[in-house]
Amino acid sequence: MKRDLNRMAGRGFDVLVIGAGIYGAWAAWDAALRGLSVAVIDKDDFGGATSANNLRVVHGGLRYLQHLDLNRMRESIREQRILLRVAPHLVHPLPCAVPTYGRGSRGRLALRTALFLNDMVGWNRNWKAAPGKALPRGRLIGADRMKEAVPGIPDRGLTGGALWYDAQVRDPERLVLAILQSASRRGAAVANHISADALLEERGRVVGARVTDGLTGESFFIRAGVTLNLTGPWSDRLLRTTYPGKVPTLFPFSQAWNLVVRRRLVSDIAVGLYSSRTFQDADRKMSRGTRLLFLTPWRDVTLVGTSHRPFKAEDRRLEVVHDEREIADLLEEVSGAYPAADLVPGDVAYAFGGLLPGEAEPSTGGVRLLKHPVIRDHGRADGIHGLITGVGVKFTTARRVAERLVDLAAHQFGGRTDVCRTHETPLLGGDIQDWPEFSGSAQDHRMRTIPPISFSRLVENHGTRFREVLALAGEAEHLLNLLADGYPVLQAEVVYAAREEMAMTLMDVVRRRTEMGKCGLKGRGVVIKAAALQAAELGWDSARREVEIQDVLEAYRPFLGSGTSSDVMQ
Repeated sequence: MKRDLNRMAGRGFDVLVIGAGIYGAWAAWDAALRGLSVAVIDKDDFGGATSANNLRVVHGGLRYLQHLDLNRMRESIREQRILLRVAPHLVHPLPCAVPTYGRGSRGRLALRTALFLNDMVGWNRNWKAAPGKALPRGRLIGADRMKEAVPGIPDRGLTGGALWYDAQVRDPERLVLAILQSASRRGAAVANHISADALLEERGRVVGARVTDGLTGESFFIRAGVTLNLTGPWSDRLLRTTYPGKVPTLFPFSQAWNLVVRRRLVSDIAVGLYSSRTFQDADRKMSRGTRLLFLTPWRDVTLVGTSHRPFKAEDRRLEVVHDEREIADLLEEVSGAYPAADLVPGDVAYAFGGLLPGEAEPSTGGVRLLKHPVIRDHGRADGIHGLITGVGVKFTTARRVAERLVDLAAHQFGGRTDVCRTHETPLLGGDIQDWPEFSGSAQDHRMRTIPPISFSRLVENHGTRFREVLALAGEAEHLLNLLADGYPVLQAEVVYAAREEMAMTLMDVVRRRTEMGKCGLKGRGVVIKAAALQAAELGWDSARREVEIQDVLEAYRPFLGSGTSSDVMQ
């Protein structure tokens, strides 16, 4: 996948996708697979904003029982099944549980009923499931098993737990990348660090956008028959730039935070614990009066979340920046739900902050999240032809929303396109019929110098393409060495990211192409080594390399306390 801006500026496309998060990626892949010519851009990096801010759980919709929204449950279950099928290297079954206490809505009878209904609604959850990808039925577990899953769980009145299965996307950024790589393989022109400054209009129709290369400052036009505005929090800004006052606000803001805790707080099960704070959801048909905080096991750490707060957007700043108060508040709420965790600020290795569509609830000071995606064909709604905006609300169902968006776009080409096939077409690297067999046989390719954990994660992240990374050893054997002790990342992964995966900045490598910084950073030395490898690939001089290093260290600086090497601050 190459960043070819001359190709983007030198021709017209059927579809221009602005925004390459999970929604934009699926839309680009869908359109390309239908035979449309596609260009897709993102102002930062692929999947680097809201799409990266999640607990890595592909929800099957169990929580929608409290809204009695069976349609959303069915849709979530279907999309969960599709992700397990088309990206088997990146999406895996995940057991989840909540504790049961006494009687009432938290009791065993109520939760047994919920599990039964979940299994009934999802009766075909495992239809054509590949080996290793079937999700077992839910069941009740005893108090001892619950205590084993969450050591020190509040046990006053504890009667056990309710266990069900969802799925986990081990690396959402790499899932976004795999979707875009698939689109690129089918002919889509893909580029990151390209911002859309304004929509391009001719005779009352949007025909593309004026864009700027964030790496060089160069501006140019990308022309297209239909433009999809899938920029998430930036959707309204892009519309106001060209059509001030003509289009209503489509993305009311809320901010969400999730924490990466340095140690494993739970065993092998993602656990929902009841917050001690009151919580009201006006859309609930059944209410517990509190909300669930989830502790998700991931790699050697625990993902904890999610907090939701109103966000006052300013035109000059839509990015969520590090906020010690928000992080401390979430840490305090988690500690209240799980005192035995004994969490302190130094336990936080990193924090994900992102913007979600949600309206402030003045009466409670909280947020009412949007429950359904917004799809607006501006030709029909506003008389602005050639433009469609989509605002998503859920990672799991992004593929289905993208299908609806591309259906609208394809209609404008007179129905000459193919039907959607993203639900049945494996992503690049994911053409794997039997994941346990594939991952087991892949071990035959592991050199003795590569630690087993590093090799397993390489295979997970790249699927069938892991051999391409290993092949770089033909240029230099040292590329199969680890970047540094304590990091399960090969030097070859950095080189491959820069050469084949459009990693244009060091942060692209650290946070989104490799696992180098996903669980926090431990020292400056590993950043310097990665920068040297990437600089050699991209031709950076010493000044550019130092800027890239400082950008990464600055992003991690709030978390560089206990548990990190002292050299990181030098």
